[in-house]
Amino acid sequence: MARHVPSQPPSSRYSWIIFDADNTLFDFDRAERGALERTLGRFGMICDAEARAQFTAISARLWRAFESGAITSARLRVARFEELLAGRVPAVDPQLVSEAYLRELGGEAHLLPRAEEVVRRLAVSHQLLLATNGIADVQRRRFGAATIGDCFHDVVISDEIGIAKPHPGFFDEAFRRMGDPAREQVLLVGDSLTSDIAGGAAYGIDTCWFCPLDPPATPVRISTDAATRSCAPTSPAAPSGTMGDEPAPCMATDESRPSRAAAEEPNPTYRIRDLRELLAIVASP
Repeated sequence: MARHVPSQPPSSRYSWIIFDADNTLFDFDRAERGALERTLGRFGMICDAEARAQFTAISARLWRAFESGAITSARLRVARFEELLAGRVPAVDPQLVSEAYLRELGGEAHLLPRAEEVVRRLAVSHQLLLATNGIADVQRRRFGAATIGDCFHDVVISDEIGIAKPHPGFFDEAFRRMGDPAREQVLLVGDSLTSDIAGGAAYGIDTCWFCPLDPPATPVRISTDAATRSCAPTSPAAPSGTMGDEPAPCMATDESRPSRAAAEEPNPTYRIRDLRELLAIVASP
């Protein structure tokens, strides 16, 4: 990925924007669905709605375990198919299925609606960094095929550095690659409350939660306790976000303008339902 240099100076307090990749800019739901259907079909299995839901649940749980340090990336790759294929007759080798799935997944570089528009507009005046909890060979192939690859200064992948969001070591590496800018000059945008938002807040940077299906102006309070990295929406209906690798964006309305968390939070979090709302945030002084 070539290093992008903005053609204009920043127009806001933020000079750097860190983007999560999957389900923030990239349509991972679509990628996962297509890769799983083709992989299971290759092994003579049907990929119906039940199988997709089961795989998604298993994968999300194992990504959470990976982000907490409970399992390795290598173990995650195979363990999800061990669970999915458990008890199947005739037996299928989960290792072979995993390898086929990752090959398929690496060819999926679909962006979410309006992602390219927003990224290209921001890249004119801001430095952009991709930061992802993902499998390196898969993510490198996807990012290399993406139409927005020329907009980013660099990409940080957990599998390559051995540390995953929300661990502060991940952000240490991201800041090293950015040249150690002041933390108040950096905004993190992501869909996961636990890996992106709580991780960024604990590190001392402003965060923007991309939550397309969330009702507008629902307060969210983020714990900046680095030991627990917990965060809890004040509304039980608010989705929790997904781990590592999900909802389709809603169109912005007059009622869905960006909102900031309570003023007493040391690093207020913005909440957006449409990526274009991010343009208003970075344009504000």
